[in-house]
Amino acid sequence: GFSTHLPRSGRPIWRAVARSLQGALTDPVHSFKPLSGGLTMTTFFPRNPVPDVSVYIVLDPDHLGPHRMTDLAVAAGRGGASLFQLRDKQGNPRATTHLAREIRQALHENGLAVPLVINDRVDIALAADADGAHVGQSDLDPIDARRLLGPDRIVGLTLKTNADVDA
Repeated sequence: GFSTHLPRSGRPIWRAVARSLQGALTDPVHSFKPLSGGLTMTTFFPRNPVPDVSVYIVLDPDHLGPHRMTDLAVAAGRGGASLFQLRDKQGNPRATTHLAREIRQALHENGLAVPLVINDRVDIALAADADGAHVGQSDLDPIDARRLLGPDRIVGLTLKTNADVDA
């Protein structure tokens, strides 16, 4: 999905962005979260069926504390999480791939069919058989991510500024 913090007066921007990317990536799904002074927009260009983005959980080992990632994912899944994003900025590719596989296995073993997308790394998403990838402005172009991931996986894009929207 793409996310951006928009001022309250900037809410219509997502429509233009969705229209400009729609043909290349497929139909978008939009999720809004209020923040002080504006709102955060997340749009996904997913596979079919479209994912439920109502409870989007970011799993980040840098903010894990004393807990195991798989335990947190299972607990969040049982609590109603509808989508997970594994965000491991510090991990090496092998460790992140291994962690993604562990999360998928733990969810499966507990009967939880919650999609998992990998932040920034389409290659890890493919290697771990994740449900998709979420790319940022300095990562792989979302159109190339779609080509690599194919039509059945989720592709997300982060937009942080109005300039990103206009690009």
